[in-house]
Amino acid sequence: MTNIARRISIFLTAALLALAPASAQDNEVSNEVRVVTHPHPIYPAVAALSGMEGRCLTKFRLLDYGETIIVDGVICSAPIFCLPSRNALQGAEFQVIDVEGTLTPGARDAIFYPFRFAQGDDMRDIPDEELVECEFPDSGDTTS
Repeated sequence: MTNIARRISIFLTAALLALAPASAQDNEVSNEVRVVTHPHPIYPAVAALSGMEGRCLTKFRLLDYGETIIVDGVICSAPIFCLPSRNALQGAEFQVIDVEGTLTPGARDAIFYPFRFAQGDDMRDIPDEELVECEFPDSGDTTS
């Protein structure tokens, strides 16, 4: 298979995390998050062999100072990238750093982490396709 010899890269579309407010209360102080080990999604073989590229956005929250990850949602340009994106979070490590005045010590809500699945070293843009919500048959969205 000559396609296996071809370099396949997965690019993260952001240097770190795209962080949203921790709660609906505008005056609540959000804890900081540090990435200890970045998520590394596995490029689906079927997508790689067919030259398919795509992107996803994962939304999750951290509890217990980052020991527990709860995936709240994944949206992707193609369903084939849903599971690798969700699973990548399970292999990552994050640390919640309390900020003075927080109402939720050791926790952080509404964290967004984007993924790009692209072949080769070309950082060209993947066309803006509508991202659709991923559905997972199991409820294994919590990792510790």
